[in-house]
Amino acid sequence: MPLPQITEPLIEHSIYPFYFSFGLGQAFKISYHGGCVLGFFLVSVSLITLMIMILVYKSMLITNKSTIEDYRLLFEAIAGFGLGGSSVALFCRVGGGIYTKAADVGADLVAKLEFNLEEDDPKNPACIADNVGDNVGDIAGMGSDLFGSLAESTCAALVRQFINKACWSNFC
Repeated sequence: MPLPQITEPLIEHSIYPFYFSFGLGQAFKISYHGGCVLGFFLVSVSLITLMIMILVYKSMLITNKSTIEDYRLLFEAIAGFGLGGSSVALFCRVGGGIYTKAADVGADLVAKLEFNLEEDDPKNPACIADNVGDNVGDIAGMGSDLFGSLAESTCAALVRQFINKACWSNFC
């Protein structure tokens, strides 16, 4: 997906006024802080969710007489977090894409065929749905992809560390 298509809703509604009023530096600062908020939120939610899952599964599966097999079962359950994050990312991306295309086609057809308006004319009320569709498809879809990647890589690192032979001596 090209970069202008990803950043189009953000640029159209929040960056341009700051660019014309305060300059390029202020516009970049706002964009950068917006990206930082999404990144920190995703990492925080992912780590908190993973920690809660580990504590809950550990309280259910691990006892004083637990063996290596119990720990293996624990980490297999935790690996499902990565798969779940990937599945959620897939459905958010697909759902956002469908909504984006439906809103875009509807807004364009009504504006051009019925009222002879330009594609993003403010007189067309369907432009709101078009812009919401762009935000859902581009911003929320990218965020869910990042969450899926983070969940998968974190779970892979946990499972890899458990499989490591040096780790086994701590449990035996």
